[in-house]
Parts: sequence; C-alpha cells; structure tokens
Amino acid sequence: MISQSNLGRYECVDSSTNTKKYWHLMYDKTKGKYIAIWGRIGNRGQETLYEGDSTAMKKVQEKLKKGYVLKSGHETVIGNNAENFILSIQDREEAA
Repeated sequence: MISQSNLGRYECVDSSTNTKKYWHLMYDKTKGKYIAIWGRIGNRGQETLYEGDSTAMKKVQEKLKKGYVLKSGHETVIGNNAENFILSIQDREEAA
C-alpha cells in the first residue's frame, strides 16, 4: 500500500476558470485496490478503481501536477471493504 499520507481528499479550486474539483483516494484492504471518488465540489461524484501501488501513486502525481492540493482535516478512511468507506463530513453534506 502507498503511504497513508498520500490517501485522502485532494482539491483543485481556481476561481478564474471556475474550477472546483475534488479527488478522494481510499484503499480497500479486502480487495487490495484503490478507490477514487471524484467530481465537482458540491456534486456526489463518480468512482474509479485502481489496481497496484504504482498506478495509484501515478494518479496522485498527476493530480498534484494539475494543481490539486491534499486538504488537511478530511478523513483518510481505510475500511474493510468498499461498502464500508465513509467520506468526510463535507463530502456527505455536499452529496445531500
């Protein structure tokens, strides 16, 4: 598994281009896969699965190059399976 410090919620916000996106990376210990939930801030988002540490770390690096920033204060959740993942309180409020 990649370092837990790389797991969590990343955001890319640029008011000049009206960009407000998030990308939340989690790890499913049961399946040995990474799950990313991503989309526009304020929307529920979509889900993408990644296999392998190198693939997940490559996506993290891509997001950082695009201007995404790892946000502190968000839950970094590592559950037993995908159904038990809990997003941060902000994610749940935005999805409502």
